[in-house]
Amino acid sequence: MIESSESFDSQDFIVPDGLSFAFHTFESLPLSLAQAPSSSTVKKIDLTETSMKSFENLRFFTRLETLILDKNELSSIASCPTLPTVRTLWCNNNAIYDLPAFIDEVLAKFPNLHFLSMMRNPACPGLMDIVNPDIEAIRLYRLYVLYRFPQLQALDFGDVTDEERR
Repeated sequence: MIESSESFDSQDFIVPDGLSFAFHTFESLPLSLAQAPSSSTVKKIDLTETSMKSFENLRFFTRLETLILDKNELSSIASCPTLPTVRTLWCNNNAIYDLPAFIDEVLAKFPNLHFLSMMRNPACPGLMDIVNPDIEAIRLYRLYVLYRFPQLQALDFGDVTDEERR
């Protein structure tokens, strides 16, 4: 586990399109990483399977466009700051049970979202059940999320269609 008080060089986490802290255990993003001079230019952060519970230090990433929060057992993102520059959010494989409450949080935290993925969460229909997919549940889920986020261009597994928009 990486302690929040430890000092790190953000260079250790650079990937071609941003920063990846994936598979490193953090309770919160270390302040030394968040306040690095390069944080204001980062456009993508991958926090896959980090076990993070506090996201407040993301506020230092003022140009962040893509945030990946997959596999963190999240049921809420209440500790996340408002990030108006984020256009893509992945919250796959978490513990989202209350879809309306989670959508309320996402709307408040990411007002300019265009791409959202929440697959394999308890509140989302089984999109990957190839044998017996519940087509109606998937349709209603997509319509509900698009009603709340009319600006979305893609949701989970596919682009938003004109028919869904109507």
